[in-house]
Amino acid sequence: MVKLLLDVNATLEDSDSNNGHTPLMCAVQGKHQKIVSLLLEKGSKVDSKDKEGRTPLIMASEIGAENIVTLLLKNGRAGINLRDSSGKGWTPLQWSIHNRHDALVRLLLKEGADVKAEDSKGQTLLLWAVQNGYDSAVGILLGSGSNMGIKDEQQPMPRVVAPKDANTMLQPTLQEDSNAHMRRQNGWAALLTAVQFKREKMLKFLQDAGADMNHKDERGWPLLFHAVYCDNGGTIINMLLDGFVDVNAKDKLGKTALFIAIDRRDESRIYPPLYGGADYSTADADSRMSFIYSNQHSNMVAIELLLEKGADVNATDEYGRTPLLYAIIYSMSNVIKLLVDKGSDVNARDRNGWTPLLAAVHFGRDKVVKLLLDTGKVDIDARDVNQDTAWSLAVKKRRSSIMQLLSQSLLPRVEKSRMNL
Repeated sequence: MVKLLLDVNATLEDSDSNNGHTPLMCAVQGKHQKIVSLLLEKGSKVDSKDKEGRTPLIMASEIGAENIVTLLLKNGRAGINLRDSSGKGWTPLQWSIHNRHDALVRLLLKEGADVKAEDSKGQTLLLWAVQNGYDSAVGILLGSGSNMGIKDEQQPMPRVVAPKDANTMLQPTLQEDSNAHMRRQNGWAALLTAVQFKREKMLKFLQDAGADMNHKDERGWPLLFHAVYCDNGGTIINMLLDGFVDVNAKDKLGKTALFIAIDRRDESRIYPPLYGGADYSTADADSRMSFIYSNQHSNMVAIELLLEKGADVNATDEYGRTPLLYAIIYSMSNVIKLLVDKGSDVNARDRNGWTPLLAAVHFGRDKVVKLLLDTGKVDIDARDVNQDTAWSLAVKKRRSSIMQLLSQSLLPRVEKSRMNL
């Protein structure tokens, strides 16, 4: 019937009034391969658009009609990178990826589809595939040279080589334009999405493709920080560490992944960085080593692990405060006993002259005062910058129970003095 109509010079480019579909578009949507071929032979316009800006090739890609796509490209020389005019602004390749047509994705890439295509919001094909868990598309795109370049404002964009088809690897542009920032963010976001959603296979694809696994975001956080922050099981953390990321990389506050793990208060997050070679003696911008940081955050698990690894029990921060002093300030009774048992200096002073005993008196920590006195090593006469001793401070603060404890410790000295008289 179609052939008869064409033989009597039926118009090829008439379109319906509802959606602007031409005969070729209708044939494509109905997957009528023979009719599509016939219309192309008769000269039907292959790049005509309907009211949504969709071409026959876009329609064929949307429905996964691989044979018709081949006809449109070979016989009609359809525009492979034309976009629809909907809110998405998608190309045939983007429609194919969206609808998970693997064979069609490979065909379009082979025929020259733009692997760097972005939608109307600046989102790349690779980022969409990662965000939506489309494993096979990630592998296909990376094998065809999807742009994985990531660059910050100071450093040049790295050269990336895909594991396969390396000669076709597309090199990112260094020119700044309105989309340059979005391209950088898409490259980073693909990695970040794989980490946050625990997409191990995709992360491996990206890693093998040469993505910069040590790239940092605006806070100075590399991927490892994000993994430590959100990966409860530690699988992604271990995967990143196995990929030789810098376990001691620091953010803008001088913190390493170990500090983030301590913040999260989860043993599974602390183990991988520690046993992945983390330097537990490194300090942040406030001169706090991880052991002191653990005390400040009352993280008993981290404290025990760090002690096991050989952390300095008498380490000090920029204020001269030791872990024991912080444990007393934050009233961490279990930690205080542990640190004393591990040999903490019970007479160490901070910049204000505070010793553990003076701090315990100041905050009214009766049990801590007794614990410290029972060591037999405490200097009861130590003075702070205001020349206060533990006794004078207890009097000022009206700590009657502490005064009683101190007097019991002072009693043997008084008795000895009397005997010497």
